[in-house]
Order: sequence, then C-alpha cells, then structure tokens
Amino acid sequence: MQYNDYPLYDVQKVSSIREMIELAVRDAGENIAYKFKENDTVRQVTFREFADTVYSLGAFLKKENLSDKHIACIGINSYNWIVTYMTALRGEGVFVPIDKDLPEDDIIHLICDSESEVIFYSGKFEEFLSRNKDRLNRIRYFIGFDRKENDGRFLKINTEKNRVSVKN
Repeated sequence: MQYNDYPLYDVQKVSSIREMIELAVRDAGENIAYKFKENDTVRQVTFREFADTVYSLGAFLKKENLSDKHIACIGINSYNWIVTYMTALRGEGVFVPIDKDLPEDDIIHLICDSESEVIFYSGKFEEFLSRNKDRLNRIRYFIGFDRKENDGRFLKINTEKNRVSVKN
C-alpha cells in the first residue's frame, strides 16, 4: 500500500480504546510506553504497567458509580492526565477536557454545563477549585494530581507502582 509514493505500514484495525490497550499489552507489554520526569528522576512505564494503572483507576470510578458519568479534567499535559483520559475513553462515561488557559468564569461554566460529577486537576487549580467548590455542587470528587492528602471531597491520586490509589 502507498500514499504519495510513501509506503504505508500494515496495522491491525481496532474498534475501541479498550481493544487498543489490550493489543498494546499483548504485542508490546514489556516495552516502554511512556518516559517522563517525576521529581528529579526519569520514570519509565511499560504498556502493561500503563494498562494496569488505567484498569485500577477504572475500578475506582466503577466502585464510586462514576464510570458512566461525565469526567472533567483540567491541567497541564502529564502522565496522570493521559491515564485519566484513557480511563474515561475505555469506560462508559464522557471525558470533558477543559482548557487550562480559559478565564475562571468560563471554566466554572464548562464544568457546570458539562454535568461532570468528578474532576481531575493539576496543582495549579487546587486553590481555584477549593474557592469555587460551592458553585460546583454537582462535583462529587475533586481529584488532584499533586495533592499530598485527602480532605473531604478533595482527594489525592497516586499512580506509583502502577496502581491508582484514590482514598475517600
């Protein structure tokens, strides 16, 4: 097969994100999927480890009856953002990405109008979300990528050791 005189690779067709993740684990499970800086070290995550993390976050969302709800996410691009995104796509819910550069009132408006019941966020938005939590009364959990401890509806997420730990 060719496109503009360039050969195209034969690739297996996939019908869903769920299938894509399963194929990645089957075909390249121990290969590095992600490499990123965490604190002062470089962390490497294999396709199998990534899948385990996605499954673990999915289990938490299912346990909390959130897997088929609208799941908002705001923050900088990060491994945790990708895990949240892929978990939402793999599940039955709707992923609601929110532009981190929007004005505050627009962010509140989007969260409310999206009917999201959980929001994942990076540390930059901790104070903003805390200050506006009463305006976001549909949100059951605010899950911070950079939180150090849980506090009511504000929870921390831990993806170390390729397991998601969200405690409420």
